[in-house]
Amino acid sequence: LGVLAVQGATALIGADSTPVFQSSAQVTFGALYGERAIRATVVAPVPAAVSVHTGRRPQRVFVGGEALPGDAWQYDAGTGVVGLSLPSGTSQVQVRFDDLADLRPRQVAVPVQVASDGDASAAGSMELTVADERAFGSLQWSGREGFYEVQARRGGAAAAGVEVVTQASRRGDAVLLVSGSTLTVRGEAPAQVVPLDLLECRLVGAVTATRRLDKDSVPWTTSLVLEGEAFTGEGGGAVTRSTEHAGTHGGGCVYAWGTPGHWLSWSVEVPKAGDYSLVLVVASQEKVILRSVQLDGAPLSGAAVLRLEGTGGWGRSNAAEWHAMQPVDGEGRPLRFALSAGRHELRLENSLGQHMNLDCLLLAPAP
Repeated sequence: LGVLAVQGATALIGADSTPVFQSSAQVTFGALYGERAIRATVVAPVPAAVSVHTGRRPQRVFVGGEALPGDAWQYDAGTGVVGLSLPSGTSQVQVRFDDLADLRPRQVAVPVQVASDGDASAAGSMELTVADERAFGSLQWSGREGFYEVQARRGGAAAAGVEVVTQASRRGDAVLLVSGSTLTVRGEAPAQVVPLDLLECRLVGAVTATRRLDKDSVPWTTSLVLEGEAFTGEGGGAVTRSTEHAGTHGGGCVYAWGTPGHWLSWSVEVPKAGDYSLVLVVASQEKVILRSVQLDGAPLSGAAVLRLEGTGGWGRSNAAEWHAMQPVDGEGRPLRFALSAGRHELRLENSLGQHMNLDCLLLAPAP
């Protein structure tokens, strides 16, 4: 590859004194030289006859994405020069040495597949635009919410030269996709060949729903209670401890927890091995809050990401704005997970930037 450019001139002479570009009028010329094509931009104040040194006969010449008929350009084998006429204004010229016959943009529907627990199912398609040997497209996620490993594929293998971009929260190689999340695909499309035939989204951690517990249903006396303000680790931000919010369990809480990636952790000594369920006492004016959950450095089984509903306030002066929320399975039953006796670390991370005040966490022995 090589790049050449000249402004307000009628000729550009190469290092070996060979005219690389010539014009009948002063123009601005810039070109990218590649194995398959020379791509040039010519800005001419008046119509101009131009010649470009190619050194070999091209297959086709395009102006503005349209192929010129054979009698609209000439190749001089003696000088290795292609000649053509251009109108005034800006012209995008491609001199092609390959068999590409059409540069016009085209739309292609690429299937989207969701894989989970060994099963794969169709999940619609992404509209991909292929133009000027580039491919790009995007979609808004409407499938099951959760952490996904997303990969562009072609012929059953990873698609070369294709990038999948998203602003979603990440956990290792996985991205958190929720309703409305945008996935963007872009990549090279040599000779206008679509670089992928499948967008695969492999679910590695689903978003888990929570239910609100009545105050009388909160198992205070039988649970291990972790006060929010007594966190033992923090990263990605700094919460504020408060003793002024109304009706908190231990007289305190944490707030100002609104930065994506900001996490808090609590150390807990479990006296007896068994199955437990989790309860969070929270307050928030957000409509929906997402928090990732880890136990001892790994996503909590069945509850890698929690979806909590807003409570209508921040609990600053109204104790009724504190709600107890419990993760549940697909049938609405408390989500259970096993804990061995001994020390464990529970960690919550802000997934998408929603604010949530935290009074306390409870680890409740499952009946």
